[in-house]
Amino acid sequence: IIDGRYRLKEKLGEGGMGTVYKVEHVRMGKVCALKLLRPDFAMDKKVKSRFQQEARVVSKLTHPNTIQVFDFGREGESLFLAMEFIDGWNVAQAISQARLREVSVPLPIWRYWMEGILAGLGHLHSRKVVHRDISPSNVLLSRGGMVKITDFGIARGALQRTEARQGW
Repeated sequence: IIDGRYRLKEKLGEGGMGTVYKVEHVRMGKVCALKLLRPDFAMDKKVKSRFQQEARVVSKLTHPNTIQVFDFGREGESLFLAMEFIDGWNVAQAISQARLREVSVPLPIWRYWMEGILAGLGHLHSRKVVHRDISPSNVLLSRGGMVKITDFGIARGALQRTEARQGW
């Protein structure tokens, strides 16, 4: 159990800053994704600052094509973000599966994915946020057809103008 509120269900993946788990909120029974800062970064002030900035930036975003953050907290010396769980694949996994099956992703599907990505990026830019890491692995595709931009670990926004000038 993390922070007394989240029960680990399974590991979903790892990134440069943290590990993402599928979790269940103990009291509400809601399934979420929880990004936990890697233990080797727990004492690194710069990395913790970036992780906290990710939480601040993403928590202010509300758009159908960006991941929603519900909670931010501390587990021991580490930090975590609780966010919307998307049941599905990322674009990289979808492309990989198409290749394994020796089929092409149909053009209307590519167009739908791109429209979702561009709508999400348009929202980010209207809020003066630059993602800086759009890649196939950072775009989630739900089984229900949602396209969601995720992983704002190196995003920069209006809140970071001073940090941007200093180059972090």
